[in-house]
Amino acid sequence: MFDISKLLSNIEKTIKIDEQIIFEDNYLQNTDIIEISPVSINGEISKNDIGDLELSIYVTGELVLPCSITLEPVKYPFSFEINEIIDENDENNLKKDTNTLELKPYLWENILVEIPLRIVSENAYKKEYKGEGWQLINGEEKKENKNNPFEALNQLLDKE
Repeated sequence: MFDISKLLSNIEKTIKIDEQIIFEDNYLQNTDIIEISPVSINGEISKNDIGDLELSIYVTGELVLPCSITLEPVKYPFSFEINEIIDENDENNLKKDTNTLELKPYLWENILVEIPLRIVSENAYKKEYKGEGWQLINGEEKKENKNNPFEALNQLLDKE
């Protein structure tokens, strides 16, 4: 939580931010995130001409996510920039009675957007995955498959 009383009373034009934010385990519930390192934020909060707060910060950290193939933990470093205007009516994060601004919801929302749809560990394709009647093949093995059921049809079309 950041004290923005000097910013709201026009004593200061900007508030510099250089913090480490720690997300508790309850944030990880209902996500694929196994672990999150402390998140570094650098930037500033300023007040624009119409009285809204402008948030401009650079965020870096590291997530641990499950591999899409093996479910082994995979480290995923992230970095992104947040440029957002915070309306004075934002009751969830802007506490007017205490003149504070809670940044964790903005950070968490943007971290969730950064999660890749698919992440694969380096050694996921080094293992052989197969069972009774099935086998995992990669794109190269699929191209090498010479039993093409449409090959005879292609030859007929080529003759014409």
